[in-house]
Amino acid sequence: MSQSENITAINKESFEEIKNKEGIYLIDFWAEWCGPCKTMNPILENLSEQMPEIKFLSVNVDENQEMSQAFGISSIPTFYIIKMKGDGSFDINEDTITVMRGSAPALDFKMALEKAVEESK
Repeated sequence: MSQSENITAINKESFEEIKNKEGIYLIDFWAEWCGPCKTMNPILENLSEQMPEIKFLSVNVDENQEMSQAFGISSIPTFYIIKMKGDGSFDINEDTITVMRGSAPALDFKMALEKAVEESK
């Protein structure tokens, strides 16, 4: 995924830092060779511009296998929408709002993100 000012590439170490920040995050697990991942790039870029209240992150599964395993990634693209409490902790079961697998229309993503923001209030 080509990075932008709205989408931040992360790894295991930077994820540890994110645990100390509150907010809603969308994590995109992807790979360079993944065709469906590439089709999602413009959708994610557009949504990241439309929804600044959500932090958009990306994880290259080939470069971050340990993190991918921790999230149970078995196919890509996979998208986790999570809520961070900002207390340095993360529980995949408690803090995951939803998981989306495969490519999907922009409207489906936008609706899932809007629901996550609403439920986090």
